[in-house]
Amino acid sequence: MVRASGDPNAASARRGVTPGRTGLLTIGDGAALAGGSLTLDSTAGTSLSPGVALNAGTVNLGSGQLSILLENPGSLPPDTSSLVLAGEALTSLQQNSANLNLLSYTSLDLYGTGALETPGSLRLSAGQIRGFNQNGGQLAIRANRLVLDNRGDATAIAAAPNVSGDLLLQADHIVLGEGNLRVDQFSLIDFDAGSGLEFEGTGSFSAQNDVTGTVAAVLAGQQANHSLRAGGILALGGNGNGSTALDAALGGVLLLEGANVSLGADVLFPSGGVTVRSTAGDLNVTGSILANGTTQRLNDLVRYTNGGEISLRAAGGNLNLAAGSIIDVSAAIGGGDAGRVTLASPTGDLNLAGTLLGSGNGIGSGGSAVIDVLELPTLSHTGSALDAGGFFASRDYRVRTGDVAIDGMSRAGSFRLAADQGSITVSGTIDASGLTGGEIVLTASGNVSTATGSHLTAAGQEFSTAGKGGTIRLEAGAQRDGIITPGALLDLQPGSSFDLGVAALVEGDQTTPGSSAFLGQSTGTLHLRAPQTADGSDLTVAAIGADIAGASSILVEGYRLYDLTSTDGTITSDVQTSIKMTAQSSEMPPTPSPAVSCQAALRIHSRPYLFSLRGGNHSPHWRPYPWQHL
Repeated sequence: MVRASGDPNAASARRGVTPGRTGLLTIGDGAALAGGSLTLDSTAGTSLSPGVALNAGTVNLGSGQLSILLENPGSLPPDTSSLVLAGEALTSLQQNSANLNLLSYTSLDLYGTGALETPGSLRLSAGQIRGFNQNGGQLAIRANRLVLDNRGDATAIAAAPNVSGDLLLQADHIVLGEGNLRVDQFSLIDFDAGSGLEFEGTGSFSAQNDVTGTVAAVLAGQQANHSLRAGGILALGGNGNGSTALDAALGGVLLLEGANVSLGADVLFPSGGVTVRSTAGDLNVTGSILANGTTQRLNDLVRYTNGGEISLRAAGGNLNLAAGSIIDVSAAIGGGDAGRVTLASPTGDLNLAGTLLGSGNGIGSGGSAVIDVLELPTLSHTGSALDAGGFFASRDYRVRTGDVAIDGMSRAGSFRLAADQGSITVSGTIDASGLTGGEIVLTASGNVSTATGSHLTAAGQEFSTAGKGGTIRLEAGAQRDGIITPGALLDLQPGSSFDLGVAALVEGDQTTPGSSAFLGQSTGTLHLRAPQTADGSDLTVAAIGADIAGASSILVEGYRLYDLTSTDGTITSDVQTSIKMTAQSSEMPPTPSPAVSCQAALRIHSRPYLFSLRGGNHSPHWRPYPWQHL
């Protein structure tokens, strides 16, 4: 296709192209093409003679494959049919085109060292950018505005494993646009963006090896749903400007990933979602990641967007939030709700010296936090940081190893803590109270204890829309991979207290008109769960010494575990019979009050298999009566 237009912004696009070896476009020596914009496009090869004159403000060149020869390029493969830009033709394009757009339907190959540069805008579109014959040197791509994308939906080619040389991407404004783009056969990709590195549209940018950069900011463009992945380290630092003249769009989504990640540049994704993940080592944050809510003015209308989500995950090392770093999902001043922050270091330490912001600013809901760590002996430091940031909607902790002490004050409408391989001791206060009753869930493979002076409240001022109060659930001896910790004990000690009341409660029973019970309303519930003893006659719950106020019911549940991993998850007729006989012989201890009930439960474990029922008189409608729960 050859197109000349008086409009410098005239656009054309081909998608879903299958490159071939026919359809050669030839522009011979001495030819002259001029216009506001020129488009030369072939899905196979293109032959552009050195003496061709292309005179246009915007030049669009597309080919089945495109090769650019710079300094000391070496030799091209002998069977190449790609468009080759070199020598005078390349120099002319660089100097005379205000907007130069180069598109390949497969790969865009860069040979040698030196620089591909233009004073205006440069757009490179391909499924893959490959480096050849850099021999340890540097190849630079420079423009005022540089766009890298795969708008032609091209397919990448296999990359060579042995590479050397660096690729410098330098512009005032760099945009990573739509489509999936790989950059291979460079040892390092280095971004230098004076005003910012912007992500636009749906796409991905993947580098074979290390990625570094110095940028004013990392920010969301229009309809951003993007990722930047490095096969090696990913290190993006700020350039010291402290701000960018570019505006970040709302609601973008971004994934930043590398083996080790260092993030010092500010990330601006208002009301969006940002995930930063290290796959093999530490994740270090020294800058700001902002997904806060915003105020939007539409003529005389004012509307608010909610805070977004930020997830920081160090899969193979420590998660370090340095002093001065900021993680912000707070609501806008005036309206909207705060968002959610996830901090995960399941094999390393969480070093929290930075600032977490998740306030609802007095109008909307406060922020939510998910903490997943290897060890967390005490919640005091993490809880203080969450309190200072306004994360009062929900807090969800997972501690992979070791005991956990809940000391001091922990306040959230929903509070959850799981200790995978340890015990939980509450010596402080867990406050899940609110306008309606909240939720507290503590689960440990070891003991769960509420010490003298501790206080757990899920009280409410009013009943929920379902007419309910809050819930508190405590479980000791939770199975892990089919194993129960011997001797795990649930211990509600004297001097500890629970509050499950609802202030709006109107006394009376179900026959009293106007009472809460008459209206089908009930206060909160307490659920205590622990393993049964070996003979099935009792469960591992110590005598309850705590003061329990306002509970409409207290359920004490003793469960027995059946591990079917050795039978590939098959519930055979023998297993069914065994479960039924054990269930019929189990007797839970008597309870002191009608509001308290004891219940036997069954848990079947099989890893990694699915369950299946096989044979026997109980199939296919077998029920493990009188067990209450599966």
